[in-house]
Amino acid sequence: RYYYIETSSPRASGDVYEISYGGTACTSGCVNSISFYYSMVGADIGTLSVIRSSDSMSVWSRTGQQSGDQNSWLFGSATVQAPGFLFRGTKGGSGYRGDIAIDHVTLHCHHEAC
Repeated sequence: RYYYIETSSPRASGDVYEISYGGTACTSGCVNSISFYYSMVGADIGTLSVIRSSDSMSVWSRTGQQSGDQNSWLFGSATVQAPGFLFRGTKGGSGYRGDIAIDHVTLHCHHEAC
């Protein structure tokens, strides 16, 4: 299963979309890091970020078109070291061209509590 946002109407520049994870799969309650694949295609996309839940700090971010086409997926990874995290996508331009997607998110749990 993958998740995506698109820039078509009624979306407006600056709209924010979030999907969060609370760390329930880590028995220690601490996500050490994550790896994932992402696609960012189109003139009107904005930013994709990974935000640490414990202090709302961005631990990974990309802005603007990153992928060559909708079939191109790039590898991303981030050190989280928190109980949970969220992916935040922000719409960029005022047009309708663009998609941001994430897929194959893998958790790497810490051995001890955060």
